[in-house]
Amino acid sequence: MIAGERNPAELAKLRDPRIKASRETIEKSLLGNWREEHLFTLQQSLELYRSYLKQIVAARIKQMSQNVFRVNAGSLFVAFQRLQRAGLINSEWKATENSRRAKYHSLTTHGRKRLKSETEEWGKQVGAIARILEASS
Repeated sequence: MIAGERNPAELAKLRDPRIKASRETIEKSLLGNWREEHLFTLQQSLELYRSYLKQIVAARIKQMSQNVFRVNAGSLFVAFQRLQRAGLINSEWKATENSRRAKYHSLTTHGRKRLKSETEEWGKQVGAIARILEASS
């Protein structure tokens, strides 16, 4: 709706599988006039929801790293998009344990290979830096 789709049949195809109403019932409920102020409110709510999701992921990274890594929530979305375009991750929506929808990311085969090579390269660099620091002390 926000992107401009107004066809009830197309919109009904997007319904969550947990919705018990039939596609026909949903189509009928989507007939009518689209009020711009309602679409504006929906757009604002969606943007706020996305913002909260980014903040949750950033907080989780901070928590898991024991406050070592602090990630800007705005850069996470861009990073995930870049990894997906490069074929390093896949993304899919799934139901969580409490029946909510969440987007899950997983490494592709290419992503696992790239992670392995980057990890090895990182280890070499850390070792080289350690040797330099040891020699200069």
